[in-house]
Amino acid sequence: MSNPDHIPRITITLRQDQIDDLRYLIDWGIRSKIFEPIVDDLISMLKKDKAATLALLLSRELKLEDYLKEA
Repeated sequence: MSNPDHIPRITITLRQDQIDDLRYLIDWGIRSKIFEPIVDDLISMLKKDKAATLALLLSRELKLEDYLKEA
């Protein structure tokens, strides 16, 4: 049985410059709010076409910043 008070966490390795930029650009209290929709979208994409999603991300053919150009 899972503990309802437990908050699952994930740990990833980032470069120091990435950490520094994220700390500067995104306030602590909002970071999880920013990453939650990104993770939700990633999961949805992986469920639809895992191979294509991974290939596009790893080749950098798919970037979040591309959506700013369309907006």
